[in-house]
Amino acid sequence: MTQNTNQNNSNGVALQRETEGLVEFQAEMHPGPLPHLRVLAQYNEIIPGAAERIFHKFEVQTEHRIKIENRLVWVSSIKELGGMISAFLIVFTTIMGGIYCALQDKPLLGGALSFSGLALLAGAFLYRNQKSQQDDK
Repeated sequence: MTQNTNQNNSNGVALQRETEGLVEFQAEMHPGPLPHLRVLAQYNEIIPGAAERIFHKFEVQTEHRIKIENRLVWVSSIKELGGMISAFLIVFTTIMGGIYCALQDKPLLGGALSFSGLALLAGAFLYRNQKSQQDDK
């Protein structure tokens, strides 16, 4: 008669017993950021106030993550706005330069500048549409 018993019952329960060639294995899993209530109670039995400290640490970490995410969204919005303003200034300057050249009796140069400004605008629009379609997939 062979008996082999391994028990681990702290965070996830894992029990293994072997009796006469038969193996019994039992496992328990608790998904989530915090330990199971039973485990928290066991922590409190060993160290009084441990569950409260675990909850406090979890709350502080959650607040920290929220602050970082808010900052990231804000910075992303500022970058996007800066990019749009820069693109507008480049296109506006190019088109105005083309109009100025056309008025100064240089129609080919004026047409080329105005066309390149419109081409930049169209290219940026098409690139953004293509990128958004790829992100949707």
